[in-house]
Amino acid sequence: MIGPSEWIQLRGLDLCTSNEKTPVARYEAGGWMHGQIRSAGFECRAILTIQFEDPAWGVSTILGPFPAMHVRDCFVFGGRLRLAKLSIAEARWVPTGSDKGWEVVSVRPR
Repeated sequence: MIGPSEWIQLRGLDLCTSNEKTPVARYEAGGWMHGQIRSAGFECRAILTIQFEDPAWGVSTILGPFPAMHVRDCFVFGGRLRLAKLSIAEARWVPTGSDKGWEVVSVRPR
């Protein structure tokens, strides 16, 4: 368990939170590594919004609110809606229905 946080960011292959200065988990070889523990995914149970960010082109529109956020393998879900897939080779998040990858997925409770 990672614990409560003001925000969560998926920065490429890294999972970052407002509580830690370094990534708390990393996507490696088909799973999320949190220390020495491998997991297929994680979730945030809160009313929240999700936004894509990238230094090259700014930020997307805010998506949500959603009742929760789930990451399963290399997919991000807002509630039951699949929002993006991690392009492992590029370390970028590609929204469903798009071919443009974003560097960061930001998750913020409402």
